[in-house]
Formats: sequence, C-alpha cells, structure tokens
Amino acid sequence: MIIQLDFDGTLVNFNYPLVGNLNPGCKEVVVELFERGHTIHLNTYRANISTIDLENALEFLKNNELLHCISTVNAQKKLPPSWDIDAAIELNELFLDDDSDGIPLKWDHTGKMKMVDWRVVKSLLKQKQII
Repeated sequence: MIIQLDFDGTLVNFNYPLVGNLNPGCKEVVVELFERGHTIHLNTYRANISTIDLENALEFLKNNELLHCISTVNAQKKLPPSWDIDAAIELNELFLDDDSDGIPLKWDHTGKMKMVDWRVVKSLLKQKQII
C-alpha cells in the first residue's frame, strides 16, 4: 500500500516554519509500515513552499532515523481525503495527515494545536492488519 505521510501536525507538532518535536508514537508506526513493505511518500506542504523548508524536514527525518523509510518526496502535496481505512485499502493508498477529516487527533503539548494521535491510529491499523 502507498502511505502518503504528512510532516507538520502528523510526524511533528505544528511549529512551522520551525520543525516541531517528534509526535509520540509516530516513529514506531512509520518503521512498522516500512518493515511490512508499504511504500511511504512524504506528502507535505513544505514541498510547495520552499526548498529550505523541505530540507529542514528531511534533515529532521534523517536525525530521527526515519529518512530511510521514505521512498519518495512528493513535489506538491496531494490533498488528503477523509479518513477511511476501508476506502484506503480498496484504493491501495492511505493518507496519514492531520488535515484528513476524521483522522484521530489529540492536543499537542502546548494545548493550542491538534496533531495525529498515533496511539489510536496504530490500533486502527492493527485492526485492519495493515501493521
């Protein structure tokens, strides 16, 4: 399955233009998706905005031992559909993106922004045997 993986608000808490902190639980899920043979695309607005913003995200992924899991960086962000694992299975493409309407979210450590709740996402992916 192709995994369209967002950066800000998904892998890290939203702190653009800076890079936020690693979202708890995301690394474990991303590595497990990679090890299960899924193809992971980095799908971020940073690619639309500037080269340096994208390079900062890639450097962060490298420093957190996640860059090897990324097979492709989309040149432009693909807009995510609503969160629906069954439809994603049928289409063979899953968007893990805080902008995906209905994806499980939680408050970040500041209490000001929401981000993907990887604990819940992991449970749902296990239920559907994606991981």
